[in-house]
Amino acid sequence: MATNTWSSTGSTDGNLGSNWSLGVLSATDDLTFNATSVINCTFTGAISCNTIVATTGYTGILSSGGQTLTIASTVNIATGRTTAGSIVLSGTWIQTGDANFTLDCGTGGTISATNGNIDLRGSGTLTFLKGISNTVLNSFTCAYSSKTTLLSSAVSISSRSLIFAGNGTLTCNSILVIDVASVYALTQGTATWNGTAQITVQISAAITLTINAVNYTGSAVFVIQTANTSAQGASITNLAGNVSCGGTLRIIKNNTGSSTFNTNNYNIVSAALQAGNANATNQFTFNFGTSTISCTSLDISSSYNLQITNFNFSSCAISVTANIAFGTNATVSTGTSTITLSGSSTANISNSPYTKIIPRIILDKSANVNITNSTSFTCKGFSTASSNLGTLVFSGYSIWSNGDFLYDYGNISQSGVLNATIYMTVLNSTFRISTTGSVNTQYLYFNLQNSIIFDPTNSGNRSISRLIVTAGKTITWVPNVNKLIVLSYTAGDYSGTSGNVSTWVSQTPGTQYNVFLQSGIVPTYFSVTDCNNSGNNVNASSTTNVNGGNDVGFYFGDLTIVHTGIRAYVFQCSYNGADWLDNPSTLISQLKTALSSITNLNSYLQLKVANVRNSTKKEIEIEIVSIVYLSKTRLTAAENDSLITDIETALNTITYLIYDHVNIVNDIFREHKTFNWAQSMQKDTVG
Repeated sequence: MATNTWSSTGSTDGNLGSNWSLGVLSATDDLTFNATSVINCTFTGAISCNTIVATTGYTGILSSGGQTLTIASTVNIATGRTTAGSIVLSGTWIQTGDANFTLDCGTGGTISATNGNIDLRGSGTLTFLKGISNTVLNSFTCAYSSKTTLLSSAVSISSRSLIFAGNGTLTCNSILVIDVASVYALTQGTATWNGTAQITVQISAAITLTINAVNYTGSAVFVIQTANTSAQGASITNLAGNVSCGGTLRIIKNNTGSSTFNTNNYNIVSAALQAGNANATNQFTFNFGTSTISCTSLDISSSYNLQITNFNFSSCAISVTANIAFGTNATVSTGTSTITLSGSSTANISNSPYTKIIPRIILDKSANVNITNSTSFTCKGFSTASSNLGTLVFSGYSIWSNGDFLYDYGNISQSGVLNATIYMTVLNSTFRISTTGSVNTQYLYFNLQNSIIFDPTNSGNRSISRLIVTAGKTITWVPNVNKLIVLSYTAGDYSGTSGNVSTWVSQTPGTQYNVFLQSGIVPTYFSVTDCNNSGNNVNASSTTNVNGGNDVGFYFGDLTIVHTGIRAYVFQCSYNGADWLDNPSTLISQLKTALSSITNLNSYLQLKVANVRNSTKKEIEIEIVSIVYLSKTRLTAAENDSLITDIETALNTITYLIYDHVNIVNDIFREHKTFNWAQSMQKDTVG
């Protein structure tokens, strides 16, 4: 091997032997460009050599002239050049050995390689230094069998096509852009692809890009840019194999051309999946098909949200371990798709605006899931899949389920302002909260807007703030042992309208379901069957209502309100050593609890306590007024006696009291009944 130096005095023909110091070219030569001659050099035919080295002294233009240059070892064009130079790659540069390939055109210089091809068949580092910010190649071939190519450029490298030649490795520690302007299929094959710098596959024409199976194990962002220019017409990107990405996978439209991305039912695995429209003109369509997608987080048009993105989820299944975000300009067709939240880290779900319906959410996560919308959150359905669940936390906003809501495991709670109103709205199918976990729902409004099955609980009584039913809908309740307690009521919550009667029925006709509705409810156009509202009364006397039968706590027909007054005179009472005469509020609380157990007795109780003390005894008078008793007709004498018995029984449950006597007065019948409970109600007094 000998050094053969470019020494032309005027000719630019790189194949002319007289232009070289040895007078002839040989495949074993180390071709050298330095200050000996700064005449431009253009190869006019194919050559083979051992190395090509250009030192900083060469300021001419080195051009391959469209020829094939086969170099066995190092290519090092002007490393450390400080003056501007030009390198023209218009042919194919083939490096056959294990060596580095370095191009440095100097500060302000240019590397023109649009028609150039670099084919690295050995192991080594490809480096482009200085010059323009992006060097565009026609093609780049690497990763030959058992060979490793490292991209370590100071500027990005762009290639019209990337060719993996074998089962070798391409490590991208410098930005790599695959700029596709004609029909192209990206095929990784059995090669390994990794690195720490961003990789972008972008379309710059109205063409179809095919992406075969990709397995990128690096940590950087992998971008599929479906429209990089304002190309006329629409570009299409089709998957033709599964895609696995160790870093973030970003699938976006980035220019004015419209574009479509089709998974073609192939699967995607990535650390994070981002998708959307980063340009304010035209639309981007993403078709998910039946794909299975697994990612750390799902960011759908949140960061890339300048124009409409059509997400057609079809029947895909998405699994996410962290956050889910949908942006304002995303239009969503949910199909039968699902998004499952799994893993052990806390996750946030945000969907803006709430009118956009996202796919069904399935919780299979041991950590908390926070609903963090700025407005409300709407999904096709909501369910839980595991008994090892954290807490579903509402941060002051609402959730709409345009499907069913099945919460069988885990906890539900609310953060933020404790008196915030949160609507849990179900539009179709089934609403069920049967979890054995804690349910902090006192500020949750259940808003049932379609004919659904409502299964409130199978594990303990539950309290909710409000229950709203849309007019004309049928709520099929699942019979349950425990009770759903509705804490508040606004006129019209259960009412229908003329021709649109709201209907409540049992899923098992003849078997009651248990609820506790607030006093003062006066529904209209309301039909109820098999409802056990024991302990309270609903005034359903309007002729627009329908009594389906087997109901408790509903009054249908003419209404009589009977006010019953009670006066109890207690000469000795103490509770765990505390004198109730000194603390009558404790006694009042006990009385309210006892009297509230009386069927058909309204819970509105007004209690008045008068303390009387003298030297011989302690005396307390308790007067309870405005006990409202609802009945179809005026009370008969037998009904009055029955009520008195009920009150006696209730008062008898209050322990540690010794009564002198109790007067019960029925204001309707003006009956006065006095009975002495000194013997029958005497109990041991706790000192």
